[in-house]
Amino acid sequence: MSLFPHECRLRKAALSALTAGVITIAGCGGHNLAKPGEVAYVAAPQVTLRDRVATVFNKTGTVENGERVNILDRTKNGRFVRVRSPHGEEGWVEQRYLADQKVFDRFQLLQQGYANVPVQARAITRSDLNMHATPGRDSEHLYLLKEGDKLDLLKRATAERAVKGAAKPANDATPLPPPVMEDWWLVRNSQKHYAVSAAAERSQRRQPGGFRPDTDFYLEQEDAPLRDRLS
Repeated sequence: MSLFPHECRLRKAALSALTAGVITIAGCGGHNLAKPGEVAYVAAPQVTLRDRVATVFNKTGTVENGERVNILDRTKNGRFVRVRSPHGEEGWVEQRYLADQKVFDRFQLLQQGYANVPVQARAITRSDLNMHATPGRDSEHLYLLKEGDKLDLLKRATAERAVKGAAKPANDATPLPPPVMEDWWLVRNSQKHYAVSAAAERSQRRQPGGFRPDTDFYLEQEDAPLRDRLS
């Protein structure tokens, strides 16, 4: 029997508190360690690195579009990822701002497959645009085009545009509305990135002098044969 029973109680309480604290700290993060050597690529214009996953956080650095980052850790729900930048800065970012290695490889295949394709025309972007791996506004994207960027137009394709909130037919006999088709172009920018970018809805054809003002880019110079092929 201890001569100081109150000391025993205090020690047990302290040990219990310490154990609970360790369990809380270990469980609070809820992180799954990333796979060894896992990398990703920044698919947003610029992303801030956070020191913690919380509403209030300190900035530990920034990463820029197209930069490769090393994946260090991720939250259990997969929403946040801890990364290391090319400059050695570490912090948390949202997963939605990153593209994985498979997406990057698709862009590399475009570059390898179309490096020697002749240029059909040159154009200038009207606004900031995503560069996609395949035609479709909801398809995977990585690199960004800025307003005023000059492009080489290499190959044209068309894709159906998804119309959000489109009304469903009242019954099977009701004819569906015709799909809205868009022109897409395989483009190359000044940084030699190859990707697909939307040009125009086919129902909004170009007018003399280049693409219409409500489309994504316009011809840098008059190209009557190209306009004839696209009409």
